[in-house]
Amino acid sequence: MSSLAEQIAEKFDLIDPSNDADMAAIGMAIIGIPSDTGSTEPTRYEFMRQEVVYALCLPEAKKGLNKERLEKLKTCLTLAEHAAPDAAEDKNSLWTFIEEVEATEPESKSVKSREEISSRTEHPPEPESEAVKSREEISSRTEHAPANTVTHAEDVIADLRSVQESFRLSYSDDIVSVDTDLVETGGGELIASLNKLGRDYADLYDQAFSRELKIAEEYLRVCRKLQEVEFNQVQLASSLEYAQSVHEGKPKDVNLIQSEHSWLTQISDSISALDAARLEKQKDYDMRLDAMLSSSRQELDTLQSELEALRQTTLASPADALRSLSQDDSDENSAHGALDFSDSLYEESLDVYMDWIQGQRVLIKDKSEKIKALGKTLAAKEAELKNECAASIQAIVDEIADQQQTVKSTIEIMSKDREDFADLLNSLQDDAGQIIDALQRSMRQRTLFASQFEDCLASATIQLGRVSDDGSNGGVISNNFGV
Repeated sequence: MSSLAEQIAEKFDLIDPSNDADMAAIGMAIIGIPSDTGSTEPTRYEFMRQEVVYALCLPEAKKGLNKERLEKLKTCLTLAEHAAPDAAEDKNSLWTFIEEVEATEPESKSVKSREEISSRTEHPPEPESEAVKSREEISSRTEHAPANTVTHAEDVIADLRSVQESFRLSYSDDIVSVDTDLVETGGGELIASLNKLGRDYADLYDQAFSRELKIAEEYLRVCRKLQEVEFNQVQLASSLEYAQSVHEGKPKDVNLIQSEHSWLTQISDSISALDAARLEKQKDYDMRLDAMLSSSRQELDTLQSELEALRQTTLASPADALRSLSQDDSDENSAHGALDFSDSLYEESLDVYMDWIQGQRVLIKDKSEKIKALGKTLAAKEAELKNECAASIQAIVDEIADQQQTVKSTIEIMSKDREDFADLLNSLQDDAGQIIDALQRSMRQRTLFASQFEDCLASATIQLGRVSDDGSNGGVISNNFGV
């Protein structure tokens, strides 16, 4: 049966040198060997630690120093020292044994020194707080998808599912084959226990992946809501801009086909149509009024011209008036001569003039009354037409005002919605960040648990090796029974 040192040597080559956690764990396991534990080969080595170092660095199967293992062992111990400085009091004795094996081959100085390896842990990257390490860390696994997007969430879920499926396929079998001689020698229960431990351990990680998938699915739900809110926010901004332009009477060319406020275009078209109808009504009123006044004004102008002529004639001197009257009857004037207030016909002339004056007054009065009547008629018709037109125009104006009030109320509602969308967007972004933080914490806890459990396994392996050694070395019966 192989010794504990040989068992460690066999598993040593399986450790990934780039995995600091595994390297530190094996280093802690070696440091955990008590310094006073004796070697299983007391004729060659004094202490178990010395035996382990020599088994790793100067294996019997290979002549000379195994430089690759030597460097790997130094790295393991250095990482373990930085991870737990107080893990052992006299761990330096291990470095003493390492110096011994290095001395067996002078060329081994080309192997990295303890100080060079220490630089691997002297300046580790500054740990970021979990609040800072959120979306960006997971985004590194899906480089082409920005955080807080549906694409990013779907990529994270796909990545986790792929990892879980790969994990399940890799660890679907027993970790120890039941087809071994150990079953025949009484080790069946131990093998069953080991396989159960392997299954339970795999189930533990599988459950962790499932929990992380649930977190990622919640992240996807929030991202979808974010996408919906962002889309609605853009649509709302366009609708609000359009509504404000409609309220100002200068509608902009904005496409609202996919918006829930597409009905605003119908209101805008309706307001434009109503305003055009109002202008048409006003134009019709002006034309009808002008037509009515045009014919009436001709009659009024004629009456006013006749009235003015009557007034001018009436204002003429009596002599001129009589001469004008006498000229209307040339035959009579030829017989009697022109009427003249200076001759014997004075009284006759005066009577004629007075009768003419009275007639003129009657004519002037009649003309004036006709003009007044025509003016009243025109004013009444104009008022009637104006009232008729004003009523129809006012109905249109009132309808425009009602629709503008609808637009104004909509603007107030959309302004409030814009603020609510901004608050909701911030809240969802915070939720997404917290979910990513939770997912990242779960991943870190999984990694931390793996490291801690590997330490536990390394320690248990060493203890089981000691049990195997102690159990296999005692009770040897001599064949020399004597006589």
